[in-house]
Amino acid sequence: MVQPIDNLSVFEHFGLLVVKNFLDAELCRKIRAEVRSTNDRELAEVYANKEGQYVVDETVRKTQQTQVSNATESLVKNRLMTLKPRLERHFYLSSTVCEGVNFLHYKQGGFYCPHQDNINAETDAPTLLKQRQISIIIFLNGESEASYPDCYGGGALVFYGLLKDPALAHVSVPLKGETGLLVAFPSHLFHEVESVTYGERFTIVSWFLQ
Repeated sequence: MVQPIDNLSVFEHFGLLVVKNFLDAELCRKIRAEVRSTNDRELAEVYANKEGQYVVDETVRKTQQTQVSNATESLVKNRLMTLKPRLERHFYLSSTVCEGVNFLHYKQGGFYCPHQDNINAETDAPTLLKQRQISIIIFLNGESEASYPDCYGGGALVFYGLLKDPALAHVSVPLKGETGLLVAFPSHLFHEVESVTYGERFTIVSWFLQ
């Protein structure tokens, strides 16, 4: 495993938008507690090209998607909408709406294989998948090499294709999660979540559409 890169400016150099403390630590703590306490959860699905539908496939993605209160969901979505002008300037795009916010809970052994959030080349793909322009991940807790309360091990967010040389497209560049950190990137960029080795990894994901 490649050691995660701590210097977030590296990812800014590659064109990603990185915002530290987008959500403050206390709000992250409250959302983690809400995610832990809810019984409204389900295994997260993936889009299966062959079947043309969403399915649960734990060989590709192993995590839980949880339903939080309308108030929490609206709070996060409103925060994201305040970021919309900055996202459009940064990525030279004109997005329309925020698709929504998903609250993900990775337990030990949870992961998500390399994938794209936008699969516009797949003609039978759902419209939403074709319209995604900007992907957003917000970390509700941080990655740690040692076992600390409310931290997790493994679970790095790994990007591919950041190096423009086609011969280096397979090279992975892992990012170490921090509480409250927001990372935004083009939805066509390949990325994955490495297996969580201990603890629980809490994130929020969202997309801005074309």
